Amino acid sequence: MEKVVSLLKKDAFAAMRLKDFRLYAAMRFCFTFASQLQTTVIGFYIYQLTHSKVAIAFIGLSEIIPALGLALYGGYIADKYEKRKMLLWACSGFIFTSSVIFIVTLHSMVGYFPVSHLLPVIYSMLFLNGIARAFYEPATFAVFGQSAPGEYSSNASAWSTLSWQTAGIIGPMAGGLIYALAGRDGISMTYAVLIGLLIISLVFVFRLKKYPAVFIPREGNVGASGLGMMRMVQASGAALTVLVLVRLSPMGKPWRNLLIAVGVFGCCIIGFGLSHNYTLSLLFLFLQGASDSVSVVIRSALMQQLTPKEMQGRVSAVNSMFVGSSAEIGDFESGMAAKWLGTVPAVIVGGGMTLLIVAFTFFRTRKKLYLSSI
Repeated sequence: MEKVVSLLKKDAFAAMRLKDFRLYAAMRFCFTFASQLQTTVIGFYIYQLTHSKVAIAFIGLSEIIPALGLALYGGYIADKYEKRKMLLWACSGFIFTSSVIFIVTLHSMVGYFPVSHLLPVIYSMLFLNGIARAFYEPATFAVFGQSAPGEYSSNASAWSTLSWQTAGIIGPMAGGLIYALAGRDGISMTYAVLIGLLIISLVFVFRLKKYPAVFIPREGNVGASGLGMMRMVQASGAALTVLVLVRLSPMGKPWRNLLIAVGVFGCCIIGFGLSHNYTLSLLFLFLQGASDSVSVVIRSALMQQLTPKEMQGRVSAVNSMFVGSSAEIGDFESGMAAKWLGTVPAVIVGGGMTLLIVAFTFFRTRKKLYLSSI
């Protein structure tokens, strides 16, 4: 070991002589380069379209919410599963989202894709980027640690930082030059280069050796961190849906949309109760939060629109009584139902009751609401 350490002190390229670390460093350089290209041009492009600083703010928000919301779960998966496969999926996800943005911006230039539809598509792809990033970052960290053993760590860290910093320097400059030189097709040309870099990065990942799981958790036991993740995913679904509803109002057909949202909410509760897969359970919770946001927005808007001005105070008070106490009463009901029926049956019964309420409301109100065209 002392000879190895002595050699490392004399050899500045020690870590770069390790095949997998070279592949890792090259992969990270290409990915960071591509990421910097996107960061440089996408904000400028959206500002050109909208002249809105708020629209630019939503760029970072669209990506950071899923990235942070799924970060803990991404780390859990990175420890539990093979890292190379995770990186392959994550890089493929980045290539897919970038390709979609490339296609829609290219078609928008020639008039085949309405400019009004660009922002929802771009924000959606950035949201998917955030999901991929939540798994990409933990996997790259794990590969870095395993591709350069402990005695190489200092030298490897220096090279990894150099790779990242170099891409961070030339990436924005290259993005600005490509965008400017390409003129009207600047955004599409930049994304074409970006996709090429991501494909090269994918090739480097493919050439890595497999890094199997080291930590194998017990099945069916997610613990406190798992509980926190489930609550976070549910809240993320709610928050992201509200951002979408700011632009796409559900009030075109509020009666129909409200029943659909509450119906999806009930189905997600049942699916969560029946699920034996943690990932699937997180998906159900995300959709549950999303559907609940839709119903909250519609109910709030209807209460504002349909309440006479002279009764707004009293109606608001009654609504506050129900909304303010619903969580506490719900906790009590859930605890008692779980004690009497068992946890899973109680969850399924709760979802079933939600669907029964949807069906009851539909049959009692459909004629009146159809006739009034609400």
